[in-house]
Amino acid sequence: MTHSKWHDNDWIFASLGFVDRHCIGKRQFAAEIIREKALHALDEEIPHGIAVAIDRMKKRPGRSNIIDIDATIICERNSHKGIIIGKQGAMLKKIGSNARYELERMLEAKVNLKLWVKVT
Repeated sequence: MTHSKWHDNDWIFASLGFVDRHCIGKRQFAAEIIREKALHALDEEIPHGIAVAIDRMKKRPGRSNIIDIDATIICERNSHKGIIIGKQGAMLKKIGSNARYELERMLEAKVNLKLWVKVT
């Protein structure tokens, strides 16, 4: 994914094309990054029927440049939940690491990303 930093008046190149920063909120953008990384890591094991909800996204108080993000990956079946988590959490860790890297570049801050998986 090619992109620029997240500044006012910047454009972001998302997988669907160019997206104006003002048309998509940071929470939505974070959810889409996590979903993209999940689908990429899971390859064809899970159908595209997953969603990501950002439960919390908040900059830490003080002068620290850290953003805490709590997100839930929502899937349709219990069997999908196990695949998303992976053996000893390895797949969920891979998804989180890849998403965190992309989010840190876009938000220009360290990101503390916590992921959960829930079946609807």
